[in-house]
Amino acid sequence: MQLTLPFYSSPKVTAKPSTVGAQHSADPTARLPALDRMTVREVLKVVPINRSTLFRWANNGRFPKRHKAGGWLRADVERWLTEHEGDES
Repeated sequence: MQLTLPFYSSPKVTAKPSTVGAQHSADPTARLPALDRMTVREVLKVVPINRSTLFRWANNGRFPKRHKAGGWLRADVERWLTEHEGDES
């Protein structure tokens, strides 16, 4: 189940028409699902903690680690929010 986050809107993905005679020249990003990543600012809008606390929790394993490409995966943040629903900091 995907939570509705008030600041996030999923981008519209449209397939680009392929050129004549090129069967495998389609955009490679259209074939793979995009990783929905959240910036620090976006995470802090839904997790009401201080920025330094966010990084400390991520380093200690209390919060999901940042993705190697940058930011946090939206699915990881949503999973963490549902697991810690009603918890106090």
